[in-house]
Amino acid sequence: MKNILKITPIKSLNNSTYNITIFHKKYFLKITKGNNKKLIKLLEHKDITPKGIFTSNRILFSKYISNANLDEQLQNTEVFLKAISSELKKLHSLSNNNYNNPFDKIKDNLSSLEEIDFPLPPYTKAIIHKFKLLEEELSKDLDLGLCHNDLNPSNILYKNNKVYLVDFDFIGMNDIYYDLATLSWFLSKDTRKKLLFFYFGNCTSYHIYKLNKYIFIAKLWNATWSYNKSLVSNSDYNYKLGGDLIMEDLYNYISKNTY
Repeated sequence: MKNILKITPIKSLNNSTYNITIFHKKYFLKITKGNNKKLIKLLEHKDITPKGIFTSNRILFSKYISNANLDEQLQNTEVFLKAISSELKKLHSLSNNNYNNPFDKIKDNLSSLEEIDFPLPPYTKAIIHKFKLLEEELSKDLDLGLCHNDLNPSNILYKNNKVYLVDFDFIGMNDIYYDLATLSWFLSKDTRKKLLFFYFGNCTSYHIYKLNKYIFIAKLWNATWSYNKSLVSNSDYNYKLGGDLIMEDLYNYISKNTY
């Protein structure tokens, strides 16, 4: 039986995921909390995500796709930036009735933390003040599209100059700059400009300005999510510390405008 079936859990922040080997053939199994079956089928049809062997409201079973190590060096290459830009434009051209408003998500997260008097950093008020100013500004200038909303490297498969996106738990209509911001989080300033050029066909001061604002929003969403996650997680990962580090980075941005 050991040679017939092998199940290996994969670390995931939100779902139960496994690599499965059956008679030396590799597969991927994901059990989610969401109900995105119809949407996943559409993304499979558009070749944005790998085609599943079996898909239900909570289960995705597909062939295993070997993936290049999406490290910082690879993320900064033009060939990868072109590939990811192409897939994002396909995704963002779609529409859906589900909206994922990052401003509301952040306010909900902060409200939950305030209710239990969670120990936030002393400079949190300055960050919230900046957040409110950005919400007022960015809400008047929306470029809506269907967004992934969680484009960290573990949700991007890359091989032979082809990108596949996976893990759509946060998918919904949002400003397309939110996806570009989460992707740009760990990119250099020059690489961010290249990403904007490959996505839009040019890179103006407006593109850079709006991207930087959404990087702030994406980081704050991640920080407040991490704080809430720290209250319920049994993982060895220190979500509280992760949130603190992001908040420190945001405060440095306010102080020095470093993005």
